[in-house]
Amino acid sequence: TSLFERARQFKDNADAANTVRTYSVGWRHFLMWCEAQSPCLQAMPAPPEIVALYLTAESEHCKVSTLRSRLSAINRAHREAGHETPGRSVVVQQVFKGIRRTKGVAPRQATPIVATDLRAIVETIPDSTLGLRDRALLLLGFHGAFRRSEIVALDVGDVTETKEGLRVIVRRSKTDQEGEGLEKGILFQADPSVCPVRALRAWKEVVGENAGPLFRAVSRHGKVSLSRLTDRA
Repeated sequence: TSLFERARQFKDNADAANTVRTYSVGWRHFLMWCEAQSPCLQAMPAPPEIVALYLTAESEHCKVSTLRSRLSAINRAHREAGHETPGRSVVVQQVFKGIRRTKGVAPRQATPIVATDLRAIVETIPDSTLGLRDRALLLLGFHGAFRRSEIVALDVGDVTETKEGLRVIVRRSKTDQEGEGLEKGILFQADPSVCPVRALRAWKEVVGENAGPLFRAVSRHGKVSLSRLTDRA
């Protein structure tokens, strides 16, 4: 592998796949909007006034967070092409600031699950292969406060049972972009019905392996796949 190829690989790995995909979608949307105008507007390099008009038009049906993501995509495309980023211009900054003040930026906060809710949920899960997996996944996720991407990324070897409970190694998370990893300790619970240690022990007996993904797809017939469960599942 040449130095140029290695440099390109490092550059490609600078951002997470989801980030790259988001930038690509945002830039493509801006291009389509410019092409749909009459007459067709210049997208690269885009005059700041054009970007300001785009943000104004999209503010009618987009959240502020979506507009911020689209503007980041536009800026990134210009930066990679060697042009000035439109988002640094006064007109774009002022328009975006006005949109934020008008639409508001208060985040939607999901209602958290409390222990009583969790117990009620777990009680509805059957004692099937799929149920054993889901019970372990929910209880481990709840007591460890894991993101969904973190919990599906766990391998069998990342979770070790101790006298106190579980020691979980998170090798990569959204808040650990450099991949340094971190450890979480999860304790036994007095109530066996909501104990993540007991639930995970039962699921690992089904998996029956010392390596590979911890949480896997399960067919409707109860067959455990070798493939990793996705965060969308």
